[in-house]
Amino acid sequence: MDEVDRFTGIRKISWENRLTGPDMGFFATYLVFADKQGSFKISKPAIVLTTSSREWKYLRCNTTYWLADGKRVEPINVRHDGTTYRGGVIEQVVNEFSLEAFQQLAAAKSVEYRVCNTEAYLFASELEGLKQVTQKNHFGLPCAGCAYTD
Repeated sequence: MDEVDRFTGIRKISWENRLTGPDMGFFATYLVFADKQGSFKISKPAIVLTTSSREWKYLRCNTTYWLADGKRVEPINVRHDGTTYRGGVIEQVVNEFSLEAFQQLAAAKSVEYRVCNTEAYLFASELEGLKQVTQKNHFGLPCAGCAYTD
């Protein structure tokens, strides 16, 4: 999704892998924002890992590690969010990266991560989504052809 908020003029580029069901493991959403001038220099791109289960798994343990083609990639910030619903919880582990680290992940042939003690990797479709987000945003450059409202 590539959209501009008509109230703030902030451009949001995102991609989401839509999976459903209890105990589905993680699925990833990628987010990048641009200012009104179309610059992504202020952006802290994020990968939001979402999971659903019957009980909290990552509330107290959400330390996250990333590998891009076997090399460590450090997030700048990791935070946990979640909500309960009848019969379970939805948890989100939000990983913010520098532009350089985000590009390193997008350029990788394989991306693995560990949240607490749970190891996983990005599926081919998720890697493709990550590449699409980075190709659309022209990191650090004004966004040619973007429509912004004041």
